Amino acid sequence: MILRFNKKEVDELINWQLQNKVSETEVPYASYIKEKNPKANVKCLPSLEIVGDDGVYILNHSTKTNSRNVKNYPKVVYAEECNPKTMEFDDWWEVKNNSFGGDDGVELLPIEWFKKIKQIGKFYMLEVSPNTIGMKGIK
Repeated sequence: MILRFNKKEVDELINWQLQNKVSETEVPYASYIKEKNPKANVKCLPSLEIVGDDGVYILNHSTKTNSRNVKNYPKVVYAEECNPKTMEFDDWWEVKNNSFGGDDGVELLPIEWFKKIKQIGKFYMLEVSPNTIGMKGIK
């Protein structure tokens, strides 16, 4: 399923990540991985996260918070097709389950992917299924 994310808003996340010098970080669930295998490499390059829970959205992958308000919630960019803030529950829930699967989860999207996009228009387009995530338009 193709999900569209507002290019301007995603670029703001990327710029924040680069301006705050968020370079090498740890993969999600790094502490769990290290507990199971203390020698595991849990470092990753600058990345965004795509999250599937209440909707499908992208946010910064960082130990710093890119907050959008006084409550210090992280800034997120919802998929146009799966936004619980603007859509009825049954509509976004069906898209979330068909694209990301029934379970909640998080996957990394390397910032390098976004730099390779030959993007024309207002959206980054990600092809999302319960088993794979890819970007449309990579050179």
